[in-house]
Amino acid sequence: MRNNAKESVEKKALIDVSKYKVDGSPGKGNWAEIPWIGVFDKNITTSAEKGYYIVYLFRADMSGFYLSLNQGWTYYARTYGDKEAREHIRTVAAGFKDSLKSSLADFSFDEIDLKSDKKFAVGYQLGHICGKFYSKEYVPDDLQLANDLRNLIGVYRELTGIVGSRSFEDIVDRLLKGDDVDDIEDEEYQSEVIEATPSITPKEPQKRSKSTIKHGKEVWIRNPKIAKESLEKSNYLCEIDSEHKTFTSSITDDNFVEAHHLIPMGNQDEFKNSLDVPGNIVSLCPNCHRRLHHASVAEKEDSIKALYVERKDDLKDYGIEISLEDLFGYYK
Repeated sequence: MRNNAKESVEKKALIDVSKYKVDGSPGKGNWAEIPWIGVFDKNITTSAEKGYYIVYLFRADMSGFYLSLNQGWTYYARTYGDKEAREHIRTVAAGFKDSLKSSLADFSFDEIDLKSDKKFAVGYQLGHICGKFYSKEYVPDDLQLANDLRNLIGVYRELTGIVGSRSFEDIVDRLLKGDDVDDIEDEEYQSEVIEATPSITPKEPQKRSKSTIKHGKEVWIRNPKIAKESLEKSNYLCEIDSEHKTFTSSITDDNFVEAHHLIPMGNQDEFKNSLDVPGNIVSLCPNCHRRLHHASVAEKEDSIKALYVERKDDLKDYGIEISLEDLFGYYK
């Protein structure tokens, strides 16, 4: 392992060394408690101390090893102290797990057990996002190991795409404040909406927008100009309760509201006409918007019903027909 593990991983898994750094630490002189070999996206991190990366982790008793998408424990320990770091790294790992949309049939979200209670072993265990265990009695051949690594690199790329241009410090801070990754992405869209010039959309069925592949799944593109058109038509009032005042936006000089697709864009495949139309985009205060995304079904049913009754005719004008029961189904 000391002599050729790095080169072996690079060669057998066909690692692009211009993009990824492969490094390891069996320990200097004596073996480390938890020997590791890491694969680091150079745009994210080149160190096991901070960021997120792929790592082979060997159990302390050498009974097996893990292929793990993991995080740098040292950053958490230095930033928060060991006690809080344990809670925080676990919280961020859970947030990353929830954000992954691709099929992970080959990998597990289960906790890992490195057979050690030492600080770094515990840090690795808490920072684990997803991965795979190999018992020393059943280590697969090099081809299977290489395929597993390449597949996990695909998941690594997905997570990198989800995090986007945000720094690791920022994404950690936001997840610890209770935001989820989808909320953070939606904030970027809302910023684009506020700054957009409103479109003028004929009240008739519209062609579906283009789709793209993002985070390993098909995503339908939302046009912020159409959302801005809908916000203006609502006079920047919350359509669940017009008395819900927030603050005056420095850009629009009106009450701050957010755009929400009543029928989620993720269901565009089920409709022949575009869902990205003013008739399907409602204006909500941030609190009502979060409630529709995160509250229990019972808590948001009345709001969904009220919006449906208000928008049912508009939806038909845009060639969109849906029952209230089916709409409820999208929010479960």
